Formats: sequence, structure tokens, C-alpha cells
Amino acid sequence: MERLLICFLSLFGIILLIGFSKATCGYGVWGGSCQYNCSTTCYNGNECSTNSGKCGCEQLHGNCYGCAKNYFGDVCNKACNQNCSLSDQCVLSGLSCGCDRQLGYCNSCPKTLWGNYCDRSCSIRCINFECDRSTGQCTTGCTKGYYGSDCSSACPISCQYGCDQQTSGCFPSYCVNCNGGLPKCDLSNRKCLDGCIDGFYGSSCDKTCSVATNNTLCTKCDALVSVGITVCSECQPEYYYDGVLGNCKTCSTGCKTNNTNIAKCFPNTGNCRFGCSSGWSGLRCDTFTCSLANCESCVANQPTVCERCQTGWYLDSGQCVKCSVNCVTLNSCDQTSGTCTGGCKTGWYGNTCKDNCTTNCNQGECDSNGICSSGCNGKRYGQKCDLQCPNCLTTCNRNTGLCDAGCVDGYHGNDCLQPCNSNCLNNKCSQLDSKCSSGCKQGFYGDFCQLPCGSNCDSNNCNSVTGACSGNCLPGKYGDYCDLDCSANCSPKTCLKVGGACTLNCVDGYHGSHCSRTCPSSCSTNQCNKADGTCSGNCPNMKFGTRCELSCSSNCKGTSCDRTSGRCVGGCKAGYYGDSCEKICTGCDNSGCDQTTAVCIGKCIDGFYGNNCNTTCSMGCLSSSCDKQTGKCSICKQGYYGNTCSNTCSNNCKFSRCNQTTGLCSEGCAPGKFGQLCDNSCSACTLCNQTTGTCEGCAPGKYGLNCQSNCNTNCGLSPSGQVICDGIDGYCLNSCKDGWYGTYCDIPCNNNIHCITTSCERLTGRCSGNCVTGWYGATCNLRCSGNCFGNLCDRDSGECIYNCTSGFYGTQCKTPCVNTCTDCERLFGTCSTCQPGYYGQTCQSPCSSHCSMSSTVGNVVCNKLTGICNGGCANGWYGQSCTNECSQTCFNNECDIDSGKCSQQCVVDKYGEYCENSCTNCAGTSRGNCNHGNGNCLFGCDDGYFGNSCTQSCYPGCKNKKCIYSANNCSYGCENGLYGFSCTESCNTNCLNNMCDQKTGFCTSGCKPGWFGQKCKYACPVSCSGSVCDQVTGSCVDVCAGSDCQGTTIEDDTEVDIAIVIGATIGGAVVLLIIMIIVCCHCLRNKDRHDRKNGSDDVLTPHSDDSLEGIDNHHFASYDEIKKDDWVMRNTIRYDTSKQNGTLKPRGGEADAHTDYYDFPPPPPEETVADINSISFTTEGLPPPPLTVHFSDFDGREGIQVEMLPQYVEYMLHKDNAFESEYDGLPHGLKHQYDVALRPGNKRKNRYKNIYAYDHSRVVLQPEVIDSEDGSSYTTVDNSDYINASYFDGYQDPRAYIACQGPTDEMVDDFWRMVWQLRIQNIVMLTNLIELGGDVEDYYQEEVN
Repeated sequence: MERLLICFLSLFGIILLIGFSKATCGYGVWGGSCQYNCSTTCYNGNECSTNSGKCGCEQLHGNCYGCAKNYFGDVCNKACNQNCSLSDQCVLSGLSCGCDRQLGYCNSCPKTLWGNYCDRSCSIRCINFECDRSTGQCTTGCTKGYYGSDCSSACPISCQYGCDQQTSGCFPSYCVNCNGGLPKCDLSNRKCLDGCIDGFYGSSCDKTCSVATNNTLCTKCDALVSVGITVCSECQPEYYYDGVLGNCKTCSTGCKTNNTNIAKCFPNTGNCRFGCSSGWSGLRCDTFTCSLANCESCVANQPTVCERCQTGWYLDSGQCVKCSVNCVTLNSCDQTSGTCTGGCKTGWYGNTCKDNCTTNCNQGECDSNGICSSGCNGKRYGQKCDLQCPNCLTTCNRNTGLCDAGCVDGYHGNDCLQPCNSNCLNNKCSQLDSKCSSGCKQGFYGDFCQLPCGSNCDSNNCNSVTGACSGNCLPGKYGDYCDLDCSANCSPKTCLKVGGACTLNCVDGYHGSHCSRTCPSSCSTNQCNKADGTCSGNCPNMKFGTRCELSCSSNCKGTSCDRTSGRCVGGCKAGYYGDSCEKICTGCDNSGCDQTTAVCIGKCIDGFYGNNCNTTCSMGCLSSSCDKQTGKCSICKQGYYGNTCSNTCSNNCKFSRCNQTTGLCSEGCAPGKFGQLCDNSCSACTLCNQTTGTCEGCAPGKYGLNCQSNCNTNCGLSPSGQVICDGIDGYCLNSCKDGWYGTYCDIPCNNNIHCITTSCERLTGRCSGNCVTGWYGATCNLRCSGNCFGNLCDRDSGECIYNCTSGFYGTQCKTPCVNTCTDCERLFGTCSTCQPGYYGQTCQSPCSSHCSMSSTVGNVVCNKLTGICNGGCANGWYGQSCTNECSQTCFNNECDIDSGKCSQQCVVDKYGEYCENSCTNCAGTSRGNCNHGNGNCLFGCDDGYFGNSCTQSCYPGCKNKKCIYSANNCSYGCENGLYGFSCTESCNTNCLNNMCDQKTGFCTSGCKPGWFGQKCKYACPVSCSGSVCDQVTGSCVDVCAGSDCQGTTIEDDTEVDIAIVIGATIGGAVVLLIIMIIVCCHCLRNKDRHDRKNGSDDVLTPHSDDSLEGIDNHHFASYDEIKKDDWVMRNTIRYDTSKQNGTLKPRGGEADAHTDYYDFPPPPPEETVADINSISFTTEGLPPPPLTVHFSDFDGREGIQVEMLPQYVEYMLHKDNAFESEYDGLPHGLKHQYDVALRPGNKRKNRYKNIYAYDHSRVVLQPEVIDSEDGSSYTTVDNSDYINASYFDGYQDPRAYIACQGPTDEMVDDFWRMVWQLRIQNIVMLTNLIELGGDVEDYYQEEVN
């Protein structure tokens, strides 16, 4: 501390000594030591007399006493707008040129411009484009059709002759051109009361000057009443009135222009307003003089275009160019082309000898075309030796570039341009075919070593020709190239290189040399012999054979059989016998039969009898059962009789039934039979008595008691061709013959003549065939509807079989279609085609009345189903059915038929695809004067707005509220008291007149008394008399104050000179003293670094007298003041905060091994050390940490310069997705380990589930400790070293900054422990105050807002 105080006092002494050398400055310089030159635009020369005789600038601040013409500002360094000098008064008199000294406002404007800076054009709707300088209001009236102060409003449509500028009242056919508008019109007498506007005359101002003067160019005229004539007084722009000749003449071509709408000559004299172009002279610039240098004559009336040049010069685009100095004959070249007449000097070529022979030419010689005439130097080729021989061992052919002696190692080909394959051994290959000449590097093969050895070759070695693996294969591979996989069934997975056979065993379930065959699925253990696949153990239940592939008989008793033969070793199930129980016992009951003899063990089953139950009971036995010994049936089936029911009853028995014992018919005889055995036939009867044979039924064709009656001959015939009828009453048993119907077929059919046949149905008499075409009904007596297509209808219902004739529908086509249909659908009457002008299923919907009729197709106005207009829409309508009306804001009410977008322009004041948007904030002209497509204002924006469509507001700090391109790009600077690119920074309150440079913030008018520095932020030393000091250096203007100032007053120039001499005398001593102090401070600083490096305790041990008071924290926060941003603060201390004997040391008593110090240049002496007074350290039991601040120079890495940042941001804003692309380039998600963050005790310390501190970069806190009651020991708190915070590197220093989540209730104490332990001096909050509905980070803000 004492050493720092000595350095500070030494420097203070230097400042006091320098103060003695202050002197009064001479003309043109200023500053405490007169070291600065006044601005070159301060008043000088003869102009000094106009400013009380003062020249140059004042000594203290350098402010000019006055400015040169067309400059303004404190130091006259700002140019007035060029339009300030274009008004007629300025050009003619020169008295009103220039602008206001402080603000730069123009003293006068041309008639067609307005605004403080004459930078805004009058409305194009102002007559003659003239308007008021302050307001922009049209002073000469509006062009026809517009009104308003700036003529921006369109007259009502009803105004045929225009309207009054002020009232918008419609002009009558007279008084249209009255000066003063409608109020100055005598309506009763039709006269103008206050004269006419320019260009018109007469009592009603209805006569034009151009007609009255017979001069079409005349715009203003005067009526000479005394002589009765009207003479022209002013002409159209770019013309002037020649009073002598009495006509309008064009301004001289020699007059300069300034690319504005201001005429280049004055209308009354023709004198050029902006002076003459080169080569012209005179007031009207109408005198031509050829003044081009080295030109003998110019083209007529074109003083800037030469026609012929002097000797030694030639003509090029109208200018004279000197002949080349490289011509052999000096100043000798063709005057038209510049071609040297005697050729070029050695080393030069071309027509004008301006081209230098290339240095690659041998001896620097080339011909007139630049082709090297003596060959090339070194490894060069080509006509101009401008090509490098490629990779040649020596030289190459001059014309082809082919190498003369081959290629250097690593290349091949005639031109040695092709590189050898990088896998060639020693990078060598054949120049002819590029094959590797020395073999391949390990791992490659082939003629060109372009093929990699198989990745499965052991040691990556393979044959350099074939690529076959030289040694063994990696485990699991086989083949010459080790590219084949060993069978996955090998155990282990290894196999022979040749063939791939498994070297050892197979995995369970497989066998064979390659273990590719599956063991039989019937092996009980899924294991089999590798060689033959036979099952290794016993077979599973019910299986046998070497592979257990055979199934034991399902008739075996038990679950197994002999492994070899398959014999059922446990016997057969009941009902089976044989070795494999494959034979079935016949007729035995459930007891079965003997496995060997097949003899039934128990009884016979039903249907069998005999000793072995192998004889079948007779099929005539009922229920197939019989006596087990004799086979006798207990009951016979119907149709059988006898003991064994084996005899069949006679077929003549009725129902084939007979007595089971005798065989006699038990149910009588069949028809036509009689007798006991029914073996006798009835004679003539179909039925007779079964005992006597008497008839009981008639023969075919007969009926009655004695069968004496004949059947009706109209009865239908039997299959045998006989007429048959009922034997009792004679009704016909079959159908009737054609033409008859009824029970006895005695009623004739009554068929209509329209029945297609003569037959009818037996019971009803209905015509049994179809009807002839056009008829229907039971007897075909009904006519089909005449609307049926083809006159065809259904026989029964009369419904039309096919479609209806046009215009009808329904089942019988009797219902007419609606009158708007030309045709309709058969069943429901849905219209298939409509009358013109209708659509829909029933054609009852009329087409839109807005469909266009000009381009209909086949008189069809709209689509039958959808109603879409076929020919488009009538004007003013859109949509498929033309039911939507175009916007009224579309010009001529026209819009696109599909989208409704306006197809032409918009009406006034509107823009957009649908002309739905209103033009706003457009400057100078009608509000509607904007681009109809995008709304871009055509004549700029109103003050306070910017952007193509003037919809964005400028920053409020912009001067005159004007900006361009962006809200913060203030085009005319900032309002007084503000600075910065966005004009959002306030000038220092100590700036005089509150004015500062609008880029840097440096005070432009100096400082208020008592302050100094570029931003007047430093207080003058209290020792200065009146606290007045030099505002640049801070040295006292009057060095002494109080009692120390007696006898030091400077009274005359002599004493001033003595002061200068004194200052000069002690200068050498001062320099020597400065050097000594710097050396001492440097030595002390090196010692401090050495002490810190060796772990000196006082580095981290605060002393009671090391007060932090008096350090200006504002300087720390605003470090941009230091050397124009050449310095950057760094604070990168890490340390252990364990408490031991009042010092901060690690637990082990050692100095912190992780404390980082960096050697950087010291800060400029003008600045003070940063301060941390504003931060409270309240952790109980720990002293406040020591302050250590490091600084570092920028090291020149690529980046964005501070002064270029606004332009860079502006560039990025105008580039599509620029910021989004930069952001997308950042890594996303969690990239590293974060195990500590997920420990159970730490999870609750994380605010979010996807943001954790990485293990490798997290801030590790000193664990919290709990001392024992007697203080002899302590324990650490688990997980107390974790906080969700991570280090990240700074510009030059590693771990220069910490990123930490906002404190939660769980971690607020840990947050302040981190601040204390790591000596945090600045906290920057980057989060919102409210997140997820709750307050965030209110733990270190004592006051809200």
C-alpha cells in the first residue's frame, strides 16, 4: 500500500510541474500546450474582419470564433446541406447562403424544396412544384383535381373543373384559375377579384398566356392595358424569356445542373444558376472555349471532347493520352490509336507498348504480342512463359508443358499433374501407367494400391496383387479374403480359414462340419452327435429311432416303446393287438383281445357273434344285435323274416311288410294284387278286393261307380299319353289342353287378341304367354304408356322396361320433368340437362346473374352440378359462382376471378393484393401516393417514420425524428443532449450546453467549469484556483489557490515568456523523474507478482488498513473510456475459503494451488482501479475478500470491431435468416456428463430438468462444515459442494466467467457462498423477472424497479 502511494504522489507531482508551462496560444492553434490546430473551416483571412477581428478558435476548447461559408458546428466541421445554396436569393446575391451556426438549418431554400435543411421536395401536385419553406404547403395552388394545404386530397368526383384548395368546393366552369381560389371569385359577375394564377389572364382568368402571347412555352404573362397587348414574363423550366427578341429561349447547354428539379438558368435573364460546365464561359455560359490539355481542337460545342491532339499525344474517348514512354522513338505514336510508330523498347510489347514482358521470359525479351522470343526461365512454359511446369523433375516442353525428364516422386502422367495414390509405398508410382512401383503400404493392395485389405485380415496384411489375406483371419471369419462369416453355430465361433469348418464343437441344437444342420427336434436334450446328428440321450416320450424321429403307436399302453423296434413294451390299449398294437380287435367289448392271439378277453359287442366274435349278425336283425352263440335275431327289420331275419318279404306286400315267422303279408297287398301272399293280379281294375279280386278302382280315361264314364277329352294327358281324371267324380287330374281352363277343363280361354299364345292358366284363365308389344295385364287388355321408350312395359305392372322418352320420368313415365329441365333421370326426375341459366339436380337453381355472358359455351351459362360460371364473371364479381363482389377499392372494380385479388391498381390511398390496406405516413405528397403492390411510399416518409412503407417509428432521440433503414439509424444525428448509434445515450451533464459528439459522446463545446476530460467526467483538482483546469489535460489554468497563490499572477507577455522558459528548463528534470518513477513502480509490481507466485500469505489476507473506500465503481462499469476501448477488464481469481487463523487458506494449510494470475500491461494512468463498494458481503465469520483486477490488450483475433457493431447488426437484419442461422449453429442439448447434478441430494437444486452443470466445468464450492461442540473436529455436509453453475472462458483467460441459474429457494444460500468464495464483483442478470407464473431472482434486489 505504501509503495502504491509513493507512485501516486510521484505522478501527481508530475502533473503539478506540467501545469507551470501553460502559455497563451498564437493564431490557428489551441490547447493547454497549444498542441492542436484549429479547424480549417474556422473563419480565416479577410473574413476575420466580419467577426470583431477574431480569427481561428478559442484556446480552451478549440471552438471556432466563426465558421467559413457553408459550414456549421462548434468547430465548423459540419457541412451545410448543399440545397442551402440553391435559392434564387443565394445564387443572385450571395447574402443568404449557408446555414445556422448551431443547428445547420438552411438560411433559405429554393422554391421547390422545404424543411429546416431544404431536404424535402414540394408535392408534385403543387403548381410549379412550389411550396412554403417551413410547412411544405403549396403556395401557388394545386394542380387540377386536388386540394388541401399540400394538395394531397383528391377533389370530389362531382367536381368537373376541380375544386378550391382550401374549402374543396367545386369550381364552376369559370373562376377556375382565380388567384386565391373560390373565395376570390365574383360568382354573380363571373370575375376573379384578385387576379389570376400564373399562366392565365382575363377577367375570368380563362385565357392562357401561351395563347395570348402566341408562345407555347410562356407560363406567366402581363396584360399591357394601355397598348392593348399581353406580353410574356416567364417561360417553362429550362427556358428563359428574352425581352429583346420577345420569345422563350432554352438555357445554354453550357449551364451546370445539380440533378434536382430546379432550373439550371434564371427565368428572367438566362444566366446559369449553378455556373458553367468545363469549356464554357459567360453569364449564360454560351461562350465556347476548347480548354482540354494537350488538345489542338475540340468537337464543335463540346469543350470536353477533343477532336485532334498535339504531337506526342493520342485520342482516347475524346481525351488526349500521352504516347507511351516505352516507345522506341520518344513521343512518336499514331494520334488516333496510340500505336508506337517505331515499335517498343526491350521488355515491352503491345500497340501502345504499355504491357510489360513477363519476368519469366529468358532475358526479359518478348515480341510485339508478348510471346517470349528467347525461351523461358526455369520451370516455365507457354508462349508467354506464364505457366508453371507441374511437378517436373527438371524442365518441361515449351509448348506442351510435358516434363522433359519425368516427374518428381508422388506424381505421374505426361504432364505430371496426376498424383500417385497415397497408398503407394514411398509415394512412388510409374510415370506411364501410375501403378505403384515400390509396392503398397500395409493395409492396401492392387496395381494402384487403391484397394484396402480386408478389415478381417489378421494384422491388416494381404497379398499386394490379389488382396488375399496373408496370414490368419480374425476370429469369426474365414476364406482367402477373410470376408466370410464362420457359422454362428460354431462353439466357440472359430473355423478353418479354408472351407470354414468349425474347429471345435457346435452350439446345442446343431451338427455337421459347419454346424449348419439342426439336430432333430425330437431329441430330448436338443443335443446330437456332431458327425451324424443322432440324438445323444434317450428319446422323449412316444418317440423311437436313432434320431427319435419315429413315433410310437398311439395304441401303446404307457408313454414309451422300444428305442430300436418301436414295439409296445407295456402292452396295447383295449381294442388293439400286435407288436406295435397296430391291429384292431374285431367284435370284442371294452376288455379287448389278446395282444398275440387276438382272442376276445371279454364278451362280443352288438352286431357280432361266435367264439372269436368275428361273425357278423344278419343285416335283417333290428338294432344289428343277435344271439352271441347262434346268431338268431330277436326282432327283424321291416321287410325281413325268419330266425336270422335273412329272408325278404314279397314285393307284392303292401309297404313290403310280412309276418316275421311265416312270411305272409301282414298289411295287405299292393295295388292290383290280391291273395294271402298277394301273388295274384286284379284283371281290369287298378284296385281290387285283396281276398276276392273284385274291382275297387277305374282304368285311365274312365270314372264312376262301375268305371263306365269317360273323362273330358280337354283334360291333359298322362306321361303315357292317356287322358286321366278322378275315378269318382271325373275332374281332370293334370293340366288342360290349350284353350281350356277350369276344374274339368270345360271353360274356354277368353284371351285378348294381344296375348302372344292361345293357352291360359288352369285355375285363373290368365294368358300363359307374354303380351304383344305395347300391351300388358292378365289378359293383355291394357295399353303401355306412350312415354315408355320403344313402347315396352312390364307384363304385370305396366312399368316401362327401359328409359322414358325425353321430358318424362316415373315407373310408367307418366310424370313430366320440371319445365327448367330439358331432360331428367328415369326414377326420381333428377335433371340430366338444364334449360340455359339453371343448374342443380332438378334444375330449379338459377345461375348467378353475375356470370359473364360474353364467352358461354353452347349457351350453357353455368355448370349443371356446381353452378360454376362457364364464361367467367361479369366485371366487379369473382368466385366460382361469381357470387362474391370485388373490393370497392380495386381500380375500376376489377379483380381476379379466382382469388378476388385486385387485377389492376388500387384506388387512391389503398394498396395490397385486395387493396385492403391504407397508405400511411407517406411524406410530401398524397397519402395515396404509394406503390399499389407493396405499399412502399414513393416520396419518402413523414418525420418520425422509416421503412419502405413508412410504418415503423424512429427512435425518439433521433434529430427531427428522422431515421433511415432502421429505427436506430438516425439520419440527421441526435437531439441535443443525446448520442450513440441509436441516440439513446445521454451526454454527460458536465458537458457545456449539454452538447456532445453524437458518435463518441465526447463533449463538443467543452466542459462546465470544474470538469475536464473528453466526456467531462473528471473533476478539476481542488488546488486549482476556482476549480478551473485545462479541459483536456486537467492541469490548473491558475496553478495555485488560496494563500499559496500570492506573487504568482502573470501580468504581461514578458512574464509569460519567463513561465515558458521555466517550464522548458525543468522539462528535462521532469522527464528524468518520470523515468525513475516508472522504473521503481515496475520493480515493485514485479516483486508483488513474485510474492503471489510463491504463495505469500498477504495475497489472500486482508489487512485492517486496506480500505476499499474511495474507489470509483462507475469507472469500472464504464470501461469504454479507457484508450478508446483498447483495454478489457478481467477477473479470474479462484481460491479456497477455508478459515485458518484469520487467513484464507486451504484445509491443509497450503496456499491455493488453483489461483491464476496473468501478466498484462497496466491500465492507462488516467483511469482508476475498479471498486466494489456497491456489493455487500455479509457472510458471517469471513473477512471481505481482497480486490485484484487484471487487464488485457486485444490480441488481434478476428471479430467484430466495436465501432462496426451497428453496421454489422444492420447487415444481419437485412440478410435472410442470418441470426437464426447463427443460433442454429450452436450446439443443442446436453453434450457431456452431469452425474453430480443427478445425485439425490442435488436434484432439488436444479430449476429445470434439462439444464445441468457438467461435471468437467461445474463450479465446485467449498463443502459446508459442522464443528463439534468442543471445536476439536468438524464434519462436512453431504452434497454441499454442488451448485448449478459452470465456468466458461473469456476473451483471453480460461474460466473468466461463470454462468449460473437464477437462485431458487433451495440454492439461494449456495449462490451467496459462491459469490463470497470466488470474489464475484459483478452480477449480470439475463433472465426474466417472471417465469412459469412465479417471481424469479428477487434474492439480490432489495428494491423493485
